[in-house]
Amino acid sequence: MVLYLNDETWKEEEDHGGSLRLWTPRAATLTGHVETVDVFPKGGRLVLFSSSSVYHQVLPLKNKNSNNNKLRDDAKRTPRLAVSAWMHGVHGV
Repeated sequence: MVLYLNDETWKEEEDHGGSLRLWTPRAATLTGHVETVDVFPKGGRLVLFSSSSVYHQVLPLKNKNSNNNKLRDDAKRTPRLAVSAWMHGVHGV
């Protein structure tokens, strides 16, 4: 589980980076077809997935603006904030 706590300065169109990349569950990869989904870290967004069966990665924050390749003025002032939790239990319960 990941709950994003970023403020309103995080806008998808500005592409600050820090998205959560999820890969197709392991069972689906037997077909050889692997897909990824990037989840933008929008404040208030809750992402639930099984970390034991879904490969995942947090993409790096971007220090450069994708439009003009200049360093962002806000790169150090725009942290990616999230709460992560893992739930473990007896298999099959």
